[in-house]
Amino acid sequence: MLADFATPLHLDLKRINKGEKENLEGHYLQGIIAGESWVYENPYIPARLYDDEIAIATCLSHMADYAAGGPEFYGLAEASQDQYLGLLIEEAIRTGETVRAVRQPWSR
Repeated sequence: MLADFATPLHLDLKRINKGEKENLEGHYLQGIIAGESWVYENPYIPARLYDDEIAIATCLSHMADYAAGGPEFYGLAEASQDQYLGLLIEEAIRTGETVRAVRQPWSR
């Protein structure tokens, strides 16, 4: 976040969970706050989902929107780049050598 075009703000992220410490609201992620602003609000409240389950539900929701004629949300080029970088990371771990990414045909 920026205060203005040249002044970065340094804020802590705080995870807000409901239902902790014997609270009877039900246990779920409400969202994440940076400073005093919500940067993420869980759209599946009050479902008791783990973070990865929330991510899967979000992808499925976006896919349903896309299948109904909506916008693309994670295209082939982006997925290919993620896979390429993942392979480079594995190579660096396996060999212990420095690896460098090079521009790929799918990159824009």
